[in-house]
Amino acid sequence: MKTKFRLLSAVLAVLMIITVITVPLSAESDPFDDVKSSWYYDAVNYVYENSLMTGTGGGKFSPAANVTRAQMVQILFNMEGIDAEDYKGKTGFSDSDNAWYSPAVKWAKESGVTSGITETTFAPNKQMTRQELTQFMRAYSQFKGFTTDGSKSLEGFEDSGKVAAWAVPAIKWAVAEGVISGSEKDGKLYLNPTSTARRNELAVIIMNYHSGFYAQPVMCFAAMSDVHIGDKNTEESMRRTLRYINSYGEMDAFMFSGDLTNTTANTVNASQIVEFDRILGEEVNYDTSVVYSLGPSHDLPYAASGLECRALFNENLNDKYFTYDITPDDMAALGVRHSIIDGYHFFSIDHEGAGFYDEAMVWLVAEVEKAVAEDPDEPFFVSTHVPDMPHVNALLASYPQAVCFTGHVHNSVAREDSIRQDNGYTNIHLGGMNYYRVDGYNRFNDNPFLDLGNIYEFAQAVYVEVYADNTVKLQRLDGYNSATIGEAWEISSETFGRYTDIRKSEPLCSFDEDAKLEIVCTDDTSLKVSFDAAKPGAAGPAQYYMVEWLMPVYGNYEVVEHFEISSQEVFFNGRTIPDLYYSYTFESDTFEDFAVRVTAFDCWGQSVNSLVYGLEGEEFGDINVTIE
Repeated sequence: MKTKFRLLSAVLAVLMIITVITVPLSAESDPFDDVKSSWYYDAVNYVYENSLMTGTGGGKFSPAANVTRAQMVQILFNMEGIDAEDYKGKTGFSDSDNAWYSPAVKWAKESGVTSGITETTFAPNKQMTRQELTQFMRAYSQFKGFTTDGSKSLEGFEDSGKVAAWAVPAIKWAVAEGVISGSEKDGKLYLNPTSTARRNELAVIIMNYHSGFYAQPVMCFAAMSDVHIGDKNTEESMRRTLRYINSYGEMDAFMFSGDLTNTTANTVNASQIVEFDRILGEEVNYDTSVVYSLGPSHDLPYAASGLECRALFNENLNDKYFTYDITPDDMAALGVRHSIIDGYHFFSIDHEGAGFYDEAMVWLVAEVEKAVAEDPDEPFFVSTHVPDMPHVNALLASYPQAVCFTGHVHNSVAREDSIRQDNGYTNIHLGGMNYYRVDGYNRFNDNPFLDLGNIYEFAQAVYVEVYADNTVKLQRLDGYNSATIGEAWEISSETFGRYTDIRKSEPLCSFDEDAKLEIVCTDDTSLKVSFDAAKPGAAGPAQYYMVEWLMPVYGNYEVVEHFEISSQEVFFNGRTIPDLYYSYTFESDTFEDFAVRVTAFDCWGQSVNSLVYGLEGEEFGDINVTIE
């Protein structure tokens, strides 16, 4: 069971308060003929379409009929999506066995939603009062993991004395959360706790509860990697990113997937760890949970001192908010950790190296198996540093509900290959918060055909929302510029597999027909090529542009020189890339009878078309050539 969920008053805003709903003029296939042109029309259709409430037979919904206790538990049972076969047998109540509602009653008792009228009777046909309805909804909210300890005085209600003693906590909770505002009569407020609830009222209540509950995330956390405290511009990047993340509200957790520091592995010194802790503590001034994994080369060395470095992180971080609440100290010392945050399982795995022994992996495998056995459909989250590590793939390959966050390569998270599901689970590359690499290897301008721009004005992260139906949504963030990147990714059991190589066959980045290609040849020694940016495709924006200067050799045009320009679109939202204009100048003794070709490549190195001048039959784009 979840230990802490946000309960927003909007989720239950209409419980016991029925409001007017806009009614469609007609519907082609109404399931009931007694709810047309009514204020509860949309609600009845919603609960029917979502298999939460059914009719009473003969095409009737019986909207004015009173709600019975059996109907109420059946609705909550339906909301859970439980198979009735799982709750066959005796209910524990003498008046509720061998009936259509028996599985729901058995589930409600075992889950704590109800304890019955007495220890042995449930009273399934008894009509529900409004205070009973409140009690059921509070108990169900507790079962779902909401915090329900809110309480407010009932002094403002004229009939507060009519609230039964057993219902007072539920009524006070409902008032505190804005669930109940009461009804007004002659300038006074009334709770009407003993009035019976009707089916049309309950349909509205359930629609708003269900849609509100599943529309709000039950847990939110932020994930990032490669902070590299101690390198250039790292404090600025970290502070900007944390401030932008906090603009989304308080996080339930923060995840850092390796290379928190820059030189701990070499210095075996805690100074950069202390600095990391100081910045995080200044920017995140609320209670939260933090998990981390350590990377090679920067956090942990490939040497015996790896155990010593890991101990420095444990000593300086874990006594504060870095917790692994069910991990033995000896396993943490070897580099594996297991936490439960808001009821969800988090595992972290330091990069294998010194100190990573078989016993740690054996323990971790057993912990994952136990976590999955608790709830086979619930996602769990893993932090490690390097993608595609064999031991991590082996651990997660059988768990499509696993979401693993990695760093290391410093590619932009704007690339659509930053999410992959080819190994049986979901892997998220986090982009990094220190510097940008266009292809995962070239960090600096040591490649003469690669222009990376200012690689240090770069910080990216992923904001993660987890929903009650086990859907996970991931929004990519440009922390340095406080902006979102691209469309949010969405993971669920129904859609697993959408983020695999099959995306390569979808539309790719390309140039529009009216994309400008301008060529200026000056004094026959300088050839300046300028061009518009390409439009993004299913794989995201262009990753780089190849600019080619061609000349005829024995009748065929061949490339004399080329230059690759890193795309700056990776720093913008894929849907709203601004107008960008690129330029490069070739220098030579002569540019006689030349041709030019500019090609945009996506993250998989694929292209659709090129801007072309001078190649017969291949010219493409809005071409303007000036020869001086």
